Amino acid sequence: MIAQFEDYCLWMYVAVDELWPAVAPRCR
Repeated sequence: MIAQFEDYCLWMYVAVDELWPAVAPRCR
């Protein structure tokens, strides 16, 4: 379960890193 949790966190980090540049301008 710990390994899956780490993979999930890594996936979320990558997704946020890719999507944030597109989302940030709309939040400001």
